Amino acid sequence: MKKNSFIYVICKIIKIIAQSAPISVAVLFLYSIVNALTPALLNIAVAGMIDSIIAAVSSSIEYKNVIAFAVFYAVIYVLRDFMLLATSILENTGIYEKSLNALKRDFYIKMTKIAPVEFEKPSFLDQRLRAEQTIQDEVIPAAFHRLINIVCSGLTIVSIAVLLFGYQKILVVSMLISVIPYGITRVLRGKSFFSLKNTQVHKNRYLQYLWKLFSDKKTAKEMRVMGFDKTMAQKWNSVNREVNEEVWQLTRKDNKNLFFCNILCMCGYLFSILLIIYLTLEEVLSIGILGACINTFISLQDSVKRFLDDIGAWVEEIEDAKIYFDFLDKPERDEERGEDASLENAIRLRDVSFTYPCADKKALDCVNLEIKKNETVVVLGQNGSGKSTLSKLILGMYVPEQGEVLYDGKSVLSLNYQSIYSNIAVMMQNYGKYNLSIRENIAISDLDKLNANDRIQEVLKFVGMEEEVRRKGGYDTEMGREFNGVEF
Repeated sequence: MKKNSFIYVICKIIKIIAQSAPISVAVLFLYSIVNALTPALLNIAVAGMIDSIIAAVSSSIEYKNVIAFAVFYAVIYVLRDFMLLATSILENTGIYEKSLNALKRDFYIKMTKIAPVEFEKPSFLDQRLRAEQTIQDEVIPAAFHRLINIVCSGLTIVSIAVLLFGYQKILVVSMLISVIPYGITRVLRGKSFFSLKNTQVHKNRYLQYLWKLFSDKKTAKEMRVMGFDKTMAQKWNSVNREVNEEVWQLTRKDNKNLFFCNILCMCGYLFSILLIIYLTLEEVLSIGILGACINTFISLQDSVKRFLDDIGAWVEEIEDAKIYFDFLDKPERDEERGEDASLENAIRLRDVSFTYPCADKKALDCVNLEIKKNETVVVLGQNGSGKSTLSKLILGMYVPEQGEVLYDGKSVLSLNYQSIYSNIAVMMQNYGKYNLSIRENIAISDLDKLNANDRIQEVLKFVGMEEEVRRKGGYDTEMGREFNGVEF
């Protein structure tokens, strides 16, 4: 099977949901079968009950058949509603919650395996946002649920169509013709909205960036003090209006098409009712079938419309899910491959050059540098001269486009990244603050020593904070004002 083909994506969705909530899937599938066959079974029960009542009244015979059909009707109705209640509970707690947790886990694990340089590519950031939106919008569990609905609606259509075909062939034809325009509109709608999502992804990412400026306390303070917060708000409003206007225009067009399709469907329903009344008057059909079919026509038409609606939306959801799976299939950087790093002599850069993705100028050009054991090296330069880039190349986070970085004569690309990081401490220009306990902040890069109090005490003593930490509650005190922790 071709990777990330339509069938491949469907199989991946089914596999994820089935592994996350097997019991919920089994119950939902069973309910779908019962619910799909219910309209046809109720039609048989109602037709039999009405004809039995007419026969009993006109011939003064016993009401055994009436009671039998009534009990049959009640059993089908109660069974469907009982299973609906059970399915609703299992669906929310199983299919959605458990599968979304699995999808989030796989996404975040993938993020830890992506090569750092990928985060410099706008195309990667766009794809990451689309993958995140797939999770946030619950697309994959919704696609599975819609698949079940499509199967259910399909079974309903087939069972009712077979029943009507048995009554009179023309009844099926008259109903199906009335919903064909609706189906074409729904399929085209799915493709149009998916295309719009793809064209808007860059604008949506820019909106997220602007929104983050207002929600981040550092940038919010800067904008307020420097007096350009209103300008940024106007920029956000402008882009947001542009995005919404594109959605509204497509929605208005879709609603117009839907209005005309509903008129055709209504005409088809009225024609079918007149047709069955005519056939009843001509004694081709019984009065019981007439009564049962009036409601069954609505069920059939609703099932066809629901089936076509779901097909159109499902195509869009499958395309969205494909973006998520494409993201998970992106190449990973194997951080455990290669031999262990040795840092006994020197780190050397030989003719190293590097250019950022989408940049037209090299960040570093033929740099040569040697850092010997026990040597302190300070690199000075203007903003944008490549100091941070140099540090990331030395750490092996970025791969040189030319030249090589050597640890004791061995290329950093041939070494085990985990062994490199276990022997290096780094303080980035824009460092992160982690709202964890003091203990976790100290042992965060070597969690095997999380409970080694002697090592934690040794670190605190080395940086001169042992007494201050003791005053603020000890190693397990939470840090960060955001969650009522302490600050140093």
